[in-house]
Amino acid sequence: MLPICILAIRDDDDRAYMTRLFVKYQRLMYRTIYDILGDKWATEDVLQTTLLRAHRPSGHPAPAGAGGAGGVYCRRLPPHGL
Repeated sequence: MLPICILAIRDDDDRAYMTRLFVKYQRLMYRTIYDILGDKWATEDVLQTTLLRAHRPSGHPAPAGAGGAGGVYCRRLPPHGL
């Protein structure tokens, strides 16, 4: 199942690219994030945030009022966690 943030991409070429990227690296991204956080829901949040940031062109700010992660909650890792 594709994340809603990919399905919401308006440009067909961008959506196709992000779909291929997600399908190819989904398991690796999820496993890596989960190994760091150890929490399923936090892993889902970080994965969604990562996809949003990967799609947003560099230098383009998040929409007004959306918070630092484009409206998606992102948990900060403790310094000793890395």
